[in-house]
Amino acid sequence: MTDAEKIEKIKEIIKDLDFSVDYKKIEEQVFNILTPRDCVEGFTDLFNHLKDIKQVLDTDMTGSRLKKLIQDSSNSQKDFIKKFNKWLQDHHPEHPYITEKDISRWITGKVKPRKSKIQLFAEYFDVDVYYLEGSEEA
Repeated sequence: MTDAEKIEKIKEIIKDLDFSVDYKKIEEQVFNILTPRDCVEGFTDLFNHLKDIKQVLDTDMTGSRLKKLIQDSSNSQKDFIKKFNKWLQDHHPEHPYITEKDISRWITGKVKPRKSKIQLFAEYFDVDVYYLEGSEEA
């Protein structure tokens, strides 16, 4: 298969799929087309682009899941922050408190929480870290 044919085949795979739902499927199908040589010789940009898309989707997914957990557990973000910071003080006093600005940036997907915060949220909400990270493994 020529490079042009490979690119057309990849475009066909990608065009009708929802990246937030089908990322793993896209990745598998694309890598069934590409050879290791392709990844080294020119398809590196495509691969990196797919990785970038996955990172953005994971950030969005983390924010969405965190927002849902907060809404299900508290009357408001302020209420959640107060409860979480109290829990943090009791269980993990070595960690800094969270602020409204932190929560806002995380749930809107502007910033993904650090791994240590995700682990704390997972413990607080009694959910798997993979779930909060946006993984389908949860």
